Amino acid sequence: MSYSRMNKLLTILLILIPILLFVATSCEPAEPIEIRNQTNESLIVFINSNKIGTVEPQAMWQNKLYWGNSKFIIEAKNLKGEIVYSKTFTREQMYAINWAITIQPKS
Repeated sequence: MSYSRMNKLLTILLILIPILLFVATSCEPAEPIEIRNQTNESLIVFINSNKIGTVEPQAMWQNKLYWGNSKFIIEAKNLKGEIVYSKTFTREQMYAINWAITIQPKS
């Protein structure tokens, strides 16, 4: 193989590698998730121990959830750090509730 041919091949590979890496890493499935806070206090929400944000009283938080896991632990804590909601869902259960979690006030 001549030097110019080898050079062209390397150039093509250098162009294709970043494109292929982008495609391979961006194909992780994502679902739109929403958290509805029906309580009268601000809640800090965690999914699988990762803080996703604060949902204000009577408000809704929406985003995309990348589901590399087969189970989702949804927890909400008030600003005092007390757990006010904690539930584990399977992927199938999340589909059944249309990826929408409603946190209601304790009775």
